Amino acid sequence: NILCSAAGSALHRDLSRDVLEYIMSLSGVGEVVAGTSREKMQVNILRSYVEEHVDEVLLEPVEVSAWDEHYCLLHIDGYTDSCAIYPPFAGDVDICVDRKQIVFVDSLNDVEKLGERLHDKLVVVKLFGDVNLAAVLYYIISGYSPLAVVFMDKHEALRRVVVVGELIPTYASVPPPRTPALHVRYSSGLKMISANSVRIQAKAELREGYGYNVIALSLIHI
Repeated sequence: NILCSAAGSALHRDLSRDVLEYIMSLSGVGEVVAGTSREKMQVNILRSYVEEHVDEVLLEPVEVSAWDEHYCLLHIDGYTDSCAIYPPFAGDVDICVDRKQIVFVDSLNDVEKLGERLHDKLVVVKLFGDVNLAAVLYYIISGYSPLAVVFMDKHEALRRVVVVGELIPTYASVPPPRTPALHVRYSSGLKMISANSVRIQAKAELREGYGYNVIALSLIHI
């Protein structure tokens, strides 16, 4: 019993180490969007791992909308930080505003109260934490045609949330949104609150591409 227990513990450690190494390999690729070269790198890692456990592995190409962020920079009174664009926005962004053109909101109630006063303003959603609300907030705010919608994180993190001009899920293609949505770190958001001027420079690209499904086949041997 002691020998079986020791062997089982060793096997568990080896399996845990293999899984950890596999996860580290996948995460080491970085941020992955379908249809990009990084996705192909991640697919190859997945295929090499699965091949050891099945009889055959197939890669099935799938038409997708490939999206790339070229850059996203936030300038606040001479201070510069990176930001993150929400896909699938595509195009160039160069917005420069003073303090009077920046509006801060905490909730949907703030948005409803301000209404048309959000038009042509840089709208900043303060201390944003629930990514599930991003699409709803963006949909409502963008209806007032702001210059951009900026989500200020609760932490020193940059996130991406897919936001479009529709709330109802659909399998059909939808055009990219006209109003850019961006995410900024907590510290940058704090600087924006007391800023005299803010400039956002960003560029993103949306194009047709191919993603991949990894199909693992195990044959039944009789």
